[in-house]
Amino acid sequence: MKNQFNDTIDEGKFKVNLHAITSGDDLTVIIGGGVKPHIGSVVIACPNKSKNVNYTIWTDEGHKDNVIAEDIATELMKNFDFDKNVVVIAGLHIDHATKEDINRLVKNSNSLVENLLVSDFFKGLLI
Repeated sequence: MKNQFNDTIDEGKFKVNLHAITSGDDLTVIIGGGVKPHIGSVVIACPNKSKNVNYTIWTDEGHKDNVIAEDIATELMKNFDFDKNVVVIAGLHIDHATKEDINRLVKNSNSLVENLLVSDFFKGLLI
């Protein structure tokens, strides 16, 4: 099984990169983009006995990357049937972003997550 996955949507200032790596059976996803990728938030999602998720969230002051990071972690946990640990590191930035700019970055991020979920890399993690 390959232990990493990389994908990019390259749309100028709306460019988003997704890099996923395994840690044993667990998964770390790094998603960054816009004009200044960075570490804006880290979400650690761990399953509990009742098939729910316990989150630990760190967000850099003034950033809102935790919203997309938590959404991605939740989607991945659902697809893992709440059976693995997931870490999502997110940082997407456009100076003076409008709501439309943010929506486009989120849309590109979600498209990359969809690509990850149908990849042979991810299917290998489900075995």
